[in-house]
Amino acid sequence: MYKKTPKVDEAQIRDYYDENMDLFREKKQVKAKHILFKLSENAPQEEDAKVRDKALGVLKRAKEGEDFSQLAKKFSEDPGTKENGDLGYFSAGQMVKPFESAAFALKKGEISDLVRTPFGYHIIKVEDIKEARTKTLEEVREQIAQKLISIKAADETHEKALVFLDQMPHQTSLAQYASEHKEKTTETDYFAQKDSIPDIGEDERLKQTIFALRENEVSEVMEVQGKFYIIQVTGRKPSILPNLQEVSDQVKADYASYLAMQEAKAAAEQFLTKLKEGKDWTALSKESHIETKTTEFFSRQQPAPEVDFGMLEAALTLNQNKRYPETVFESEKGVFVIRWEGQEGIDPKKYEEEKGNYRNMAARLNQQTAYKEWLDRLRKNATIKMVDAIEGIDAGG
Repeated sequence: MYKKTPKVDEAQIRDYYDENMDLFREKKQVKAKHILFKLSENAPQEEDAKVRDKALGVLKRAKEGEDFSQLAKKFSEDPGTKENGDLGYFSAGQMVKPFESAAFALKKGEISDLVRTPFGYHIIKVEDIKEARTKTLEEVREQIAQKLISIKAADETHEKALVFLDQMPHQTSLAQYASEHKEKTTETDYFAQKDSIPDIGEDERLKQTIFALRENEVSEVMEVQGKFYIIQVTGRKPSILPNLQEVSDQVKADYASYLAMQEAKAAAEQFLTKLKEGKDWTALSKESHIETKTTEFFSRQQPAPEVDFGMLEAALTLNQNKRYPETVFESEKGVFVIRWEGQEGIDPKKYEEEKGNYRNMAARLNQQTAYKEWLDRLRKNATIKMVDAIEGIDAGG
């Protein structure tokens, strides 16, 4: 709805910088490479000794000056890093504790002794160190300006949407009223509650609001991912049960898919059982001809694309002492077995930034609620009187 770009001045930028200094503090970071010799936590002593001896041999070559990148390329078993073992820069809280402690104890150019983690034995080389610091105002001026513009634009858009909705007559076509005020509307095709909302996507709160509306009823101003929506239900279709003959091909396909899913589930449950009995993940995967995939780090607010809600909630309860969940997981994509690989700490900078966003959203929500309650009180106590239109006054003005 809001077309103009709000302006911010130097004083506002400086105030934001002074009040949010924590956002611009950078923790100490190290840039490291590593060589991983994979070994499960509960590996037999004989296997542990064999892998350790191999790692000690490579460590000796690294400390004698052999090219670390070439050694990593030849020996490292970590599929998550580049060919030369490069991990890039990381700060405290992003690696498992033994690895982190060893890396942050090293000086630039130093190589660690063997480091044991739940993933196996590591050899770490620190390539560079960035000490903790606070970014200057000059460095973040443009970032702050864009942030303030975004906040002001959202507030002004929200205010305009509230005014638009309040001035819209009862039982009026939203599309017609918007057109009269030179605002664009989008009309969707019919969709079910289980479907994504066309042009918007998945938002359960918005779906519940839409399906609770009566025909021609208009919603309150709804915020979804920083955008504001006013929605009117213009038509409904009742649920129907089609004739079997009309959907026989689909029923056959669905049943075949169901049988395949049951077979996959049984295989996945057997796989998980063996893992809990102590079988090695990599060896068992090869034996079962299963291709595994490692996700990036994810959170409840920013889940990985491969992880649905059920997997997400279960994954967030796992740790290095409990690497496997109690069950396998089914989704439209198949059946999954998941394993905990590691975790990283909260990014204080991102946390403070998101905390500010949530605070602004909450303030707008409180404002919207108070505004609605005020209007409801006015409407409840108002006396309505019908009069003839006075010639010469534009009713739409």
